[in-house]
Amino acid sequence: MSEDKIIPLKNPGAPTPVADALTELLREGARRMLAAAIEAEVAAFLERSKNDRQKQR
Repeated sequence: MSEDKIIPLKNPGAPTPVADALTELLREGARRMLAAAIEAEVAAFLERSKNDRQKQR
């Protein structure tokens, strides 16, 4: 069997796939995790930049 039988579910009249509550919960969690990671990276970058500028003085 080399043929896949998986088809995407679509909501009639809507351009996006069907989204259930669990999927939305997982997406929101992923968004929050990414936002927290980006904020931590920016804070670390700014701290390193501040330290580098102080060393140059």
